[in-house]
Amino acid sequence: MKTLYSFFTASFLLLTSSIIAQYELPDSTALEGIIVERYYVSDTLDVSDEDGGMLDTCSVTYRIYVDLKENYRMQAVFGNENNTLRFETSGVFFNNEDRGEETGDLIGDNYLGDNTVAVDSWLTIGAASEAHWGVLKTEDTDGSILGGTNSDGGSEEVEGGILVNVWDDEELPLTTADGLLEGEVPTVTTVGLDLSPFGDESSASIFETNGGAWSVLEGAVGPTSENKILIGQITTQGEFSFRLNIQIGIPLELQCNHPDCHSTIQYLAEVSSADAQPGVEDDNKFSHPGLTYTSPEIICYSATNINEFADNGGMTVYPNPANERLNLSFDSWTNEKVLIEVINQTGQVVLREEIQNLASLEELNIAGIRPGLYIIMARQGARFAQQKLIKQ
Repeated sequence: MKTLYSFFTASFLLLTSSIIAQYELPDSTALEGIIVERYYVSDTLDVSDEDGGMLDTCSVTYRIYVDLKENYRMQAVFGNENNTLRFETSGVFFNNEDRGEETGDLIGDNYLGDNTVAVDSWLTIGAASEAHWGVLKTEDTDGSILGGTNSDGGSEEVEGGILVNVWDDEELPLTTADGLLEGEVPTVTTVGLDLSPFGDESSASIFETNGGAWSVLEGAVGPTSENKILIGQITTQGEFSFRLNIQIGIPLELQCNHPDCHSTIQYLAEVSSADAQPGVEDDNKFSHPGLTYTSPEIICYSATNINEFADNGGMTVYPNPANERLNLSFDSWTNEKVLIEVINQTGQVVLREEIQNLASLEELNIAGIRPGLYIIMARQGARFAQQKLIKQ
């Protein structure tokens, strides 16, 4: 079974003051679009890592780009009293607990190959590490930094490395195009922001502000001629939407000394799973119906490869098939904390139980799960086990 995610749409509101007749407003279409890239989807190899924290199977890493016309500069992303900036997920933001940071320019480039650092959630203006710009994978032909043998394999030292999942026949794996371009990157300045939702041990689902901002004061032009600037990377298993204000700098040749002249333009952008609306254009409002994004089909598991799973890792599941109650036993596992997940054929976690002491686990209640074929997974420190489960 395949899951096709919803459309993303973007609409923009140009925020301007009154303008005298002899002054011509700068190009209101300087913001050509908001691009939401589905950068990576995690699989069972990725979630075996314990160093980076609890990454859920089938979590999606989104990258958000602002697409500007030539010579326009990305300056700031902000919230204000009229338009609150808000990032929201129905799950939680994944934050790597080992080498993760709150802004992309602070990610150590020498740590990108460590465990799941490359899919950490953060904010940015251009930078995906302290020495790399973030670029669309379709504009990058070098996969020499992330995934596979570029990876340390995480805490389990997975042979061949992690971050190797390819969830669509046409998708570029990170080992082919990792979306990183080496260069001197802008320094991100934050003002009035509570960045704790992107802290190491956060389990937040909302990031918002009505007065804070992240910015590059002098402005940043994209690293390629396409002038697309990365403003954030978010990893989550839930549905993701955002609302934000964008300030861009106008090219010097379009500025003047008149008090009503503009040196910047501000836009309001809102991206959600709603269908695209017909375009509207007047003096103050610009809707861009062409700026839609259709995500590829995501397959973390299919019925075929679920059937290939057998008992392993010392975990026994019975009865199987099961109806309402499920018994689990673990050979040679210690009486410590264990995480148990039940995952459906599209890779979604339908049941998750964190048992503080394995000795207290008697049975698992699966009455609320629909009949069908699942994978049951268990993790305890460096131990990892998975098995096929049939729910009647």
